[in-house]
Amino acid sequence: MPEQINLESKRNKKLAALARPSLDQGEEIRAMFVGETRIAPIWCLFPPMILLAIFISKGGVIAVTDRNVHQFALSGMGRWKKLLRKWPLGEATAAAGHNWSLKVDGAPRLYATPGSGREVRDEIAALINQPRGEATGQSRAGL
Repeated sequence: MPEQINLESKRNKKLAALARPSLDQGEEIRAMFVGETRIAPIWCLFPPMILLAIFISKGGVIAVTDRNVHQFALSGMGRWKKLLRKWPLGEATAAAGHNWSLKVDGAPRLYATPGSGREVRDEIAALINQPRGEATGQSRAGL
């Protein structure tokens, strides 16, 4: 299995454990990107925006496994909610945007939370955008 990205933090280990029941049999998480929708965290530097962010921002997680890309929803206080979407790895496309954001196909853009920085975002986007054979560890000749 390829090296795991961003799974060593306590928060990501907890989120990975909560995601396991939604995964296919034998599927292992390789990388996670934790973010928020609707408002970029940089706006929270302005005091009035902190209250706005608390009430309108929703959490989300992009989890890349050895076979699929999953999008999970988090409730307002960072508690686990549900699986929203699932794409086969190699068929999904990811775009790393400005302000430390990540967008996967039809999913809402997620803005990075502390601990999910630009380097992690770029590594996960590259992992999602790999051609199918490379993403699953198969040789191109075997396709």
